[in-house]
Amino acid sequence: MSSIKVGWLLEDSRPGNFIYNSPKSINLNRGKPLSHMAVQSCPAVNQFESRYFEVTCPFDLRLRCEQNKDQFEIYSVPEGTRLDEDLIKQNLSLMPKNTWREESKPVIQIECPYAFITDDEVFLTQLPPFLSFNYSYWPGTLISGRFNIQDWPRTLSWAFEWHDLSKDLILKRNKPWFYVFFESNNANDVFKLIEAEYTEELRNYKKSMHHTPRYVSNTFSLFKTAKERRPKKLLVEKKL
Repeated sequence: MSSIKVGWLLEDSRPGNFIYNSPKSINLNRGKPLSHMAVQSCPAVNQFESRYFEVTCPFDLRLRCEQNKDQFEIYSVPEGTRLDEDLIKQNLSLMPKNTWREESKPVIQIECPYAFITDDEVFLTQLPPFLSFNYSYWPGTLISGRFNIQDWPRTLSWAFEWHDLSKDLILKRNKPWFYVFFESNNANDVFKLIEAEYTEELRNYKKSMHHTPRYVSNTFSLFKTAKERRPKKLLVEKKL
C-alpha cells in the first residue's frame, strides 16, 4: 500500500474562479458516530468512502426543458436562479442532437473548469453524487466517464442527460455537484488530494490535448503519444 498524491486545479483563464470550492473527501461530511457499532466504524464503508471526493456546485441554477415537436429549449427559471442571464448563456449549452444517447433525452453541458493531475498511474471516474439526498431530485443523470489522469489530465465537463421533462433541474450552490473516484493498479493504495500549481509545463502539456476531439473521434487512441511526450514530472503542489 502506498499514498498517492493527486492534484486538482482550475483553468485560470476563466473569470470568477473564486466561486468554485476545493474538492473534498466525502468523509468530511460525516457526523459523530452514535456508537462503536455505527456505520462510520465499518471498514468496508471506510475503504469505499476513502476514494471518493466531492465537488460542490458553484451557483444556484434552476433550469427547465420544454419540447416543441422535435425541438428542445432550455431556459432558466428566475425562482431558484442566482446567475446573470449572460453568464448562463456562456456556461450552458444544449448539445447537438446527434451527440445524444437517445432522441428523446436531450443532453446539456455546463462549463466545469476542474482538472486533475498525478505523476502516478491513476484513473479518474466522474460520477453523480449518488450518496447525496439532494441528488435524488434531479430529473435525469450525469453522464459519467473514466480516463487516465497521469497522461491525459483534461479539464472535466458536466454533462446532464434529461429524462423527465416535466421536472426542473435544480442545482444549489455548495451542494454536491459530482464525485470523482480514483483507482490505481493496487487496490490498497490511498489517495491524498492537493491543490496543484498550474505550471507553464503543465499548461503547455494540456494545450496539446485541447480540441483533439474535433480532429479525431477516439481521443483514447492518442494516449500512447501523450505518454511518450509527457514530461517526467507534472504535479507540483501549490504553495499557499
